[in-house]
Amino acid sequence: MKTAKKLFALLLALCLILSMAACEKKQTPASTNAPETTAAATDAPATEAPAPETTAAPGFALEEISVLDNDEVSIRITGMENDELWGPTLKVEAENKTDKKLSCSLDAASVNGVSYFTYLDVELPAGKKANDEINFSDEDLNKTLGDFTDLWLRFRVREADNWEADDLAREEVHLYPYGEAAASRYVYSPDGDDKVLVDNESFRVILTGGKTGDFWAYAMGVFVENKTDRTLVFNADDVSLNGYVCDPYWSVVLEPKTMSISEMAWSESALQENGITQVEELEHQLRIYDNENWLDGELFKAKVTLNVTSGDCQVEVDGNSDPGQKPEPTEPVRTDIPEGTDISPVVGSWVYRMNFKDAMMASGESEDIEESMGGDFIKILEELELLLTLDLNEDGSFQLAYDRDSAVEAVEGMKKAVMEILPKMLSEAYGISMEELNDMLKQQGTSMDELLAEMEESMDTEELTQNLEESSAKGSFAYEDGKLYLAAEDSGVSVLRVELEADELRVVEVEENSDEAFEGMEALYPMVFTRK
Repeated sequence: MKTAKKLFALLLALCLILSMAACEKKQTPASTNAPETTAAATDAPATEAPAPETTAAPGFALEEISVLDNDEVSIRITGMENDELWGPTLKVEAENKTDKKLSCSLDAASVNGVSYFTYLDVELPAGKKANDEINFSDEDLNKTLGDFTDLWLRFRVREADNWEADDLAREEVHLYPYGEAAASRYVYSPDGDDKVLVDNESFRVILTGGKTGDFWAYAMGVFVENKTDRTLVFNADDVSLNGYVCDPYWSVVLEPKTMSISEMAWSESALQENGITQVEELEHQLRIYDNENWLDGELFKAKVTLNVTSGDCQVEVDGNSDPGQKPEPTEPVRTDIPEGTDISPVVGSWVYRMNFKDAMMASGESEDIEESMGGDFIKILEELELLLTLDLNEDGSFQLAYDRDSAVEAVEGMKKAVMEILPKMLSEAYGISMEELNDMLKQQGTSMDELLAEMEESMDTEELTQNLEESSAKGSFAYEDGKLYLAAEDSGVSVLRVELEADELRVVEVEENSDEAFEGMEALYPMVFTRK
């Protein structure tokens, strides 16, 4: 029974998720390089230059493919060409068969099993068709991957003007440009200078070397492989260079059975602020999560210390990092509750208002959140809260759950805040002015408005709150001698020491041998529930 714990963790996780998403969006197509190359950005040609001719790529045997065709929408891949400017290019035709405006986008993509950032965003007025393209323009990554023998794409269709509506469709497709018999998967073989941080049956993470470049002052190549059937998140936290905190905001989300060729990169201003002229030591916490069950903690955690000068690398693995394994409780969790107690004093519906800022302060995470998101974001937390409801019924049953409306309102508030501060965050992360940032985005074939729109689309309110759907708990309860016993149907018993006064029920302590319903909430005690 982890309802309260999940609610508390949501406050932290939402801030971190939004922060990571904001930073991931700054990775434009030209900035995802192979480990073997330098971290230099590819400049786009001047806008006045004539567009190069598009020619059929030699060897492509890709016929027209229907990705999706139902009563609402159809999506077809009509061909594949080699654009001299934009690289391998898929031709897409989409049709809206409804009376509403629809948006068709690309949710994820991979080439030869390697995650590839590319872009599609087609707005379809009611009853209309549109032609568009999916470009694979990262020249360095393309050289590393070689022939595009196996493309995997996931399309997403939704109502364009209704962000709260469920997706109309999410459809995956495999494409074999040279025929299915020629499909192959990219294989990365570490060389003598690579540092293997972890390689087991579930995942592989390798540092592939540090380089200086024309765009980034310093970049560390990273190869990541997800060998599982789950979507995994790979994070580098508490990052320091030469002993100075210097966060590259590196994070990778990998679909099942895919790989990533990426890099941790630092701007010149980030190094200058810390007086770093040459990187000698890199230290960070490597954390790996299940994307669908991130509240359950890391699958893997290790402290990584790399002496760049000598090449020595130390990896201190957390003792509880065995995937799928859970540490045994120090004491057995009780499963019984007193019988025949007088529950009438606590019967009723109770609500606890969890203020975001108070939760941040109590957790000790406020400084980290403020550092990554800024002080203005912290101020917004003062106005956001989640409601935790506890129903204690006359028949001895209980239900502990979150209030959905308050969760949706809180997430929407955070999204609005991120949209306001994102341009400044990106400018500071790159160490350039807003004007320079806008010019850079223009060179990459996008704009700040398009970036914000994509960012807002990625922060789906339903997805950010859906974990709470499974976090409610119910069962039976008892009340005796200032203790509230909650026996959930699918777990053990939580024994809460409470103080009852008029219309207030204060949770002041949880016994050590309790189930973990309120684990991690100690900093908020007393938790004051008020009677509805």
